[in-house]
Amino acid sequence: MVLCLVGILQVLVGSKKWKQIKLFYIAFYVGLFNYAASILAGIMLWKQEGAFAHFMLYFSYFNEAVWGFFLTAVVLRRILYHIDPERKTREVRILRRVTTALFFLQLAVLVGYNIVCYYFEMFPGNAAVHGDGVLVLLFSWGLSFCIAVYALIRFGKRLPRYLLLSFVTFCITTGIAFVLHFIFYGIHFRSLSTAVCALVVYLFSLNESAEALVAKERENEKLKVEVMLSQIQPHLIFNSLTAIKHLCRENSAAEKAVADFSRYLRGNMDSLNSDEPIPFDRELLHTRAYLSLEKLRFNDALTVAYDIQCTSFSLPALTLQSLTENAVRHGVRGTKDGRGTVTIATGEYDDRYEVTVSDDGKGFDTSELPEPEAHIGINNVRYRLENMCGGTLTITSVEGRGTVAVISIMKE
Repeated sequence: MVLCLVGILQVLVGSKKWKQIKLFYIAFYVGLFNYAASILAGIMLWKQEGAFAHFMLYFSYFNEAVWGFFLTAVVLRRILYHIDPERKTREVRILRRVTTALFFLQLAVLVGYNIVCYYFEMFPGNAAVHGDGVLVLLFSWGLSFCIAVYALIRFGKRLPRYLLLSFVTFCITTGIAFVLHFIFYGIHFRSLSTAVCALVVYLFSLNESAEALVAKERENEKLKVEVMLSQIQPHLIFNSLTAIKHLCRENSAAEKAVADFSRYLRGNMDSLNSDEPIPFDRELLHTRAYLSLEKLRFNDALTVAYDIQCTSFSLPALTLQSLTENAVRHGVRGTKDGRGTVTIATGEYDDRYEVTVSDDGKGFDTSELPEPEAHIGINNVRYRLENMCGGTLTITSVEGRGTVAVISIMKE
């Protein structure tokens, strides 16, 4: 009961955006609280003398059955809501209606059975014994369970894993406790099952709240990018560059420089809208455009070497380009004479692909942070590698001899 109260509080102070999800958790916690309270009342009122105790024990048994059916209906409707939130699938709409109708039918049967004492009988000394009607109600609960199993088999692929686990936990613990209650009548397995259900659902609600927060942060970041792109007006930039390129036809070097800059700029802008890894060939093409521009600036002071052994893998956009830019700006250009070589290599191994960006520049002490700008770029690359494709970034450097950055992407 305490776990239910904590869960309700956690839901109420959470995000107001997910109204349907909040309503489910509140309904579930309220139902579970009342179910547990009914069990507790039955324990406390068992064989207590007096008319009031007799009436309250009678009411607690009835209430326990009502909230048990209510919980099953709430969980089932939650599953059906997640399967089809917009109610576009006719079959799911029918299942929702059947679930609601079955709950009210169970409620009506329960009321009728209590009137004729078919659900349980009260004896002198304020003791209650379940009657044959329990089997009918158990069968009706089984119908709800069958609807849930059918929905999971038919539409289970649409559900997130945590919802499947929470449903399975609820059904298994409730079903086992219900059966064991009749075998070992003196042990309150249902009390234990309610605590387990409350704890599991509470943990999953925390997980769902965390996922909602992450989704909201990603949405905010996406909106920031869209605003930035709208201010940049990329079509105007590309059209202007195309016009300048035509004006440079007589100077092939100038025409190539404008083409490389246009390709580089387009690659940067495309990466802002990319939230999935891209083919290595595409990232390499973008990096080549960047290095062509740097070669135009530094001429023979910058040497670029390639050792591309494989390209059949993907990685986050701007990872290779960012590491190459660091090698040029903070490695080669950081030397006394501003000269050096940047080498890009790829290799395939049994369990992974590797991309290596090395330079023979000034290097740095790895125990100390490099320049702030380079440090931010490295952290960004490492974060995107880890979260987008499970990759890693390893950097080794020796002062006066250069730096080696290795991207590892597991084949699995």
